[in-house]
Amino acid sequence: MNRQEILDKITNYYLTSGDFNGIANKNIGYNSLHDLEELILEDKIFVLSQRDDINIFIHRFDKIPSKEKQLNALQNESLVALYPTKEHLATVNIVEEKPFTKMLAQGVEQLRILYFNVDILQMYYDNPLYRISDYGYRGRIDVVDPDADELHSEYIKDFGVAYPSKNPIDSDRAIGVFLRDLSKLNYEAQCKWRGCLLRDQNEFVINKGFVDNLICCKWVKEVWVFDALLEELKFINILCKNIGLPPLFSKEYDMNENALIGYRILLIPSKKNYYEFVTALEKIVVNNINYKFFEFGKLHYILPIERKKEDGSLKGSLVLLEEWIDTNYFSSNPQGQQAFKEYIMSTLREIRKIRQTPAHEMYSNQHDKSLYCKQNELINETYQSINQLRFIFQCHPANKNVVTPNKLADEGNIVLY
Repeated sequence: MNRQEILDKITNYYLTSGDFNGIANKNIGYNSLHDLEELILEDKIFVLSQRDDINIFIHRFDKIPSKEKQLNALQNESLVALYPTKEHLATVNIVEEKPFTKMLAQGVEQLRILYFNVDILQMYYDNPLYRISDYGYRGRIDVVDPDADELHSEYIKDFGVAYPSKNPIDSDRAIGVFLRDLSKLNYEAQCKWRGCLLRDQNEFVINKGFVDNLICCKWVKEVWVFDALLEELKFINILCKNIGLPPLFSKEYDMNENALIGYRILLIPSKKNYYEFVTALEKIVVNNINYKFFEFGKLHYILPIERKKEDGSLKGSLVLLEEWIDTNYFSSNPQGQQAFKEYIMSTLREIRKIRQTPAHEMYSNQHDKSLYCKQNELINETYQSINQLRFIFQCHPANKNVVTPNKLADEGNIVLY
């Protein structure tokens, strides 16, 4: 077997392996190191050893070792993987119609992150055939029906939200996906994603949690503020139970529930999407307040609140909450009661106020990137308000020994993605 034949064997194995794998040196069936060394020096092949990557049979990163290290590995390591270089693959007639699969065939690393216009993900949110799982720093696209036809069988194992690399992070957004995942889509899906590929791939950068977890294999210690808010509601209900009160919130939610439609970061910054988010927020926080909580008054130091007004009409949940705090909570800070009204109650009323627009008025569904910042401000203010409300219940003697859940213990770990 001459040098050209060994090069062809390495190249053909890479292109036909099904996953663009490198071939193990022991499978070459060729004993002369000299020709392999020459191919390395000629930029025709490169070598990965376990000193370079834990999985040497997949070219994951764009970090090819120096030629000196490659030659050393070839001579001294018992197992290495051999790959054709991009330079050599550029001379090969590669017949591949699927655009992202072709990128891998041309030697691009499998974990390269490609950036797309946010419109691409909105297509899946709006299609009931798909389910989007969103964890803040990463998400996944699944097919709802496992027996769906091939045209609607798209699956993205991981996507991440990306932010401008130079401008403020809440000024724009994009979607980042590994090339490896994109390459497994069918032809029609790859063409759809290719149409949303950003021309300037350096304009955006993926969020830190995505990199830490999926590339660096680290635990993500930060807690997404959307998730933290739901955990605060659960913890408040626990504190109420310790006191002997009914739960303050009627229903507890988890991020993976389908009932939380709209409770996610904005992708396309339209008024429709923003109002959908505010509607979900009102449902979770304001409309979720349990009226039975205020009627319970069989405890020491706790007085009930009359549900009806003097004219016989019923009080709203926010009016009841404010009256209950005024009646049953006394702050050592003289400004404590007023701060509660001005900060906590004003935020909850603001949610309801914004929610009134789509409920009672016609509005133009405009595209407005300032909505990214508005959403961040509103979810952060809502979390801080519920967090302060939780501290009020935590001050009760019945809760003096209660340990704060890990997700909520360190406020510095509560982040926006």
